[in-house]
Amino acid sequence: MTFIKSTSRRWLAGLSVIMGLGILGIGVILSDRSTLDEELKAERVQTESLFSGKILLQKEVSSLERLIDKFKVRTVEQAEDLSLLKQQILVKERALHSGVSTINQLKSEFIEIQALRDRLNELNERLVATNALLEKENESLRVNLIQTSNEYTQLESEFREKSEAKANYIRIEALHGKKNKQTRKASQTQRIYLSFAWPETVGKLQQGKKLYLVFSSGNSTVNQLPKSKGKVLVSLKNGPLEIEPVVITEVQSTRKERQEIVLELSEKLSAGVYQADIYTDDFLLGGTQLRLD
Repeated sequence: MTFIKSTSRRWLAGLSVIMGLGILGIGVILSDRSTLDEELKAERVQTESLFSGKILLQKEVSSLERLIDKFKVRTVEQAEDLSLLKQQILVKERALHSGVSTINQLKSEFIEIQALRDRLNELNERLVATNALLEKENESLRVNLIQTSNEYTQLESEFREKSEAKANYIRIEALHGKKNKQTRKASQTQRIYLSFAWPETVGKLQQGKKLYLVFSSGNSTVNQLPKSKGKVLVSLKNGPLEIEPVVITEVQSTRKERQEIVLELSEKLSAGVYQADIYTDDFLLGGTQLRLD
């Protein structure tokens, strides 16, 4: 019995020890499990935080990728703009070099133009001096020409007088007023009195002979000759002659040896010495000077 009690005590003690160890092991296990749960929770929180950070990082990465794409596009555009700008700069540089060359050429041409201008100024001075001499010579020639023309007119008139048939008697006077009074005033002259005798060469049976009164200044100066009735071509012995009569009339008969005719003037005469000539269609009848004050 003592042995049984002793053995029971040993088993109880061992069982107590075992149970104590089991309880201790269970405590340790429970303690470790609690610690493990806490660690798992901490790891889960950290994992969730890391996952959230990963998502944020992915979003940031996507945003950065988009920005990179935009920057790439802008970089390409800027590269193109830069290339275009370089081309424009090259064109400007070429134009600048060309402009410099053109400026140098213009400078050279300007120097040549200045030299040419100086030569032209010298030539112009010479021409001015020569022109002054020519004007003097021209004035002298003009005076000589007028003198020669007057001499020619006089010689021509004398030649016509000597070579053509003329009236045996001719008289030309200025008249004014209703009673046809003789006058020497140009402002009063309204009509011209003509009296003449036909040349012996004119037959007395001729009918309808036209007469033309022509005024000229002759060798004198008249301010203004009266207007003519137009140009008439008469056939003289030495050839045709164009005259500008101021009065045209017709004599119906040449049977009378002496003719007296009054010719109406269409305008007033200026003061001066006139050469008054009477023409027919085929000869100069005659003429005389008419002085009016």
